[in-house]
Amino acid sequence: STRTRATPAMYSSLLSVELILSHQENSAALQDLGPTISDFLGPDSNLSLHDACKIGSLKLLNWIWRVSFSDISSRSSSWSPTCFLQSNRHYYRWQFSESLEIATGQGDLTVVKWLLERFKDCEVAVEVVEAAAKNGHLEVLLILLETDVERMKTGHKVHWGGHSLSNAVENGHSDVVHWLCQYKISEFGEAQITNAITTALRVGNTKLAEFLLPPGKCILDYGQYCPHPDIIQWKLDCGYFRQDFFSAGVAIKNLVHSERLDLMQRIAEQQNPPPDDAEWTTDWRCAMVLACVYGNRDILQWLMEHPAGRWTLEGDDRLYCELVFSAAYKGSIQVMEYLFELGAVDKICDALLHAIREDHIDLVKWLIDHIPDSERIPDYCVLDEAARYGRLEMLQYFQEQDVSVVPEFSHSVRRVRSSSREKHMTQMFVPASDNYLKVHATLCRYRSQWLPTDPMDDAAANGHLEVVKWLHVHRSEGCTPAAMDCAAANGHLEVVKWLHNHRLEGCTSKAMDGAAENGHLDVIWWLYVNHFEGCTQKAIEGALSNGHLSVSAWLLSHLPFGRPLSVELWRRPDNLFEVLLFLYRHFSNSLSLSLVEYPKGILLDSSSKSSHKHIVAWLQVEFPVAFGAGEDEEW
Repeated sequence: STRTRATPAMYSSLLSVELILSHQENSAALQDLGPTISDFLGPDSNLSLHDACKIGSLKLLNWIWRVSFSDISSRSSSWSPTCFLQSNRHYYRWQFSESLEIATGQGDLTVVKWLLERFKDCEVAVEVVEAAAKNGHLEVLLILLETDVERMKTGHKVHWGGHSLSNAVENGHSDVVHWLCQYKISEFGEAQITNAITTALRVGNTKLAEFLLPPGKCILDYGQYCPHPDIIQWKLDCGYFRQDFFSAGVAIKNLVHSERLDLMQRIAEQQNPPPDDAEWTTDWRCAMVLACVYGNRDILQWLMEHPAGRWTLEGDDRLYCELVFSAAYKGSIQVMEYLFELGAVDKICDALLHAIREDHIDLVKWLIDHIPDSERIPDYCVLDEAARYGRLEMLQYFQEQDVSVVPEFSHSVRRVRSSSREKHMTQMFVPASDNYLKVHATLCRYRSQWLPTDPMDDAAANGHLEVVKWLHVHRSEGCTPAAMDCAAANGHLEVVKWLHNHRLEGCTSKAMDGAAENGHLDVIWWLYVNHFEGCTQKAIEGALSNGHLSVSAWLLSHLPFGRPLSVELWRRPDNLFEVLLFLYRHFSNSLSLSLVEYPKGILLDSSSKSSHKHIVAWLQVEFPVAFGAGEDEEW
């Protein structure tokens, strides 16, 4: 049974309540009211135990533990994850696993002990051990060893192994590595030992790699493509690269980051003449790009003037464009000047936008002065890029330039483009916009047209209030309702308030929909009171998809909603179990089988956490038809 008898110590007040009562007359008598007052004032009812563990307050943990003691029949009609903590054995075990992983990762010994003492008949997942090893919390590992049922006959079953050894190696926790090898080396297979050794070599810890090395093995066999310069030099001194030209090319590429031109030259001398191989050329190309990214002119010049560099550049017109673009990452004018000396003088507009994004104003000015007449910057392109990234100083600089240099930086309203001008407009490589952020961090696309209202819309979306104010004063293009919609969606409440007070465009239902999807309850409340344009079903569906239960509960209590049909459980929020319990509590009579079936696949794939098995077990009990499993079947 997961039910545990409450002890008097559990009935404690929140610290703020206790402090106030202690300063009142008859404070001793009033202390008995502490738990009752704490219940009334207490934390958000959607606060789960594992989130409370992040705070590390035993007062808070004791409060949650106390209020969780209730039978299914006596549960409150209102939603709270604490209702399920003591009455749902699957959620009980899931919560133990999630909470212990958080406390272990933080090295909070007090909370770790609190969890181990209160929860009974639970398993310590391997992710808990991995978290302790990753963060070097040897004291936590000692506690887990003491509570391991296989060692002490009482306590919890602890799952050792996993990535704990390589985690400790990667983060330099040698004491943890030695401890794991002393007490739990049998839990690690050959693949895990190999991974730990290669990790040790990658971070340059040869002593640890030698300590882990199995008898009869050569350590260099584990460092074939190791990027650390000390390992590369070791292999170079041993003549390793004379027999393996492919590894030599990889090593030259890896050495760019550590700026070891001396080692690069020594490796190249052993490959003279360089191999005429496509794979070698690929590594050389990557090395040149990385030299531009890191802003090292000396390395770039050596790479480009080497015979392998000349072969790589021959017939590849796009490579110069890539090098110019990459040089903007660190803002190196020296590298850019060298590339211009070699003739890379066209298609630099992408580099200009990249320099704006990376906030390299000196390089931006240099590029503005060197833009060839053959390149036409699309209207509002530069203005929008500077605005969306909050580059106010650049906006002020652009405003001072002639419109022939930076299009649409005059004070006039947007002029009408001719079809012939659009036809020859340069395509710019920019981050792809999404519905709310207006710039997607990981995707890029080509674009040739910008709207006059894009700058203020994008500045508002990304929370750059000072830029919004500057555009309002110095530009005439204005914005669209997307400005407030996206600012609200991204939680920029001050921007929303300013737009409400100074602009007339207003917002649409997308404002509250987006704020709900991203969990910004303060924005939702403000919109509801001050600028309510309503919302759609997407509000609660988005909130549930991302695990924002406080928002979901608020929406249900303030606005009418039907059954959520498009809850995207594939997003796998950290509180997925609680999302499912929320749906089960509020929409159990209308839950679609497709919505219930979907978690099976995402919870049982190879990337799933160990704790997901408790969610699966609960779903199998509550929805056996959806899973097509009998009572005696297991997945």
